[in-house]
Amino acid sequence: AWLETQVDNALANVNKLGFCVCFLPLSALKSAGRLPAHEELRNTGLLRMLDTYEQVIAFIEQHPTVFFSHQWLARTEPDPNDRHLNAMLRAAEALCDKEGVDSDHLYCWIDYACIPQANAVMKAQSIATIALYASVCRYFVAVCPTLQNEGDLFDVDTYQRRGWCRLEQWARLTVGGLKAMFVYNGTLNELAGHVEWYEDSIRVLQGNFAEPDDKLKLVPIILALWASALRSRHENND
Repeated sequence: AWLETQVDNALANVNKLGFCVCFLPLSALKSAGRLPAHEELRNTGLLRMLDTYEQVIAFIEQHPTVFFSHQWLARTEPDPNDRHLNAMLRAAEALCDKEGVDSDHLYCWIDYACIPQANAVMKAQSIATIALYASVCRYFVAVCPTLQNEGDLFDVDTYQRRGWCRLEQWARLTVGGLKAMFVYNGTLNELAGHVEWYEDSIRVLQGNFAEPDDKLKLVPIILALWASALRSRHENND
């Protein structure tokens, strides 16, 4: 009974926003020349901020959106020397070419830009909604070029071992499978057909976490994702 209650509560919150959904125009990201923090973008009016699930759905139906998933290169700063930024811009260009999207109309979701960084409460509320963020975007791109930072190697394998990166992928997979999911590691490649990615992504809690306590925070989200996936499969079989 306890587990059923937890699942029911998690499902009830799947489409509820704990914090608004924020999108950054690709054109603004290009102009910035670096990956700015959420507060800077908010204060300069560059973020498109949506307060309700209904507003989010209406927006994504009218605008192409991409969720950029990436592994932070440092503990307190996601992208020293702007190497992930440059990879995101190249990935966006390749995505627009492949999908026939006007790059001037593309909106991006990037954690550092779209999740509050200064206010711990708002940050926690936003992180609790991250599965919804990943699931609603039209495209999903894992940005994981091979590079080193302070002696540590970062590549596709290290990205795929990160628990948070797995969660973002799993959230996307539950609503659309591998369709419109890509990985960028110098070239843009579709994930469709790569079963090993699916198998790794659903094992969120077996991934690496810098803060082990984060696993407890993810339990309601993971319950909701599993319940959503099972419900979808049941409905499709009916």
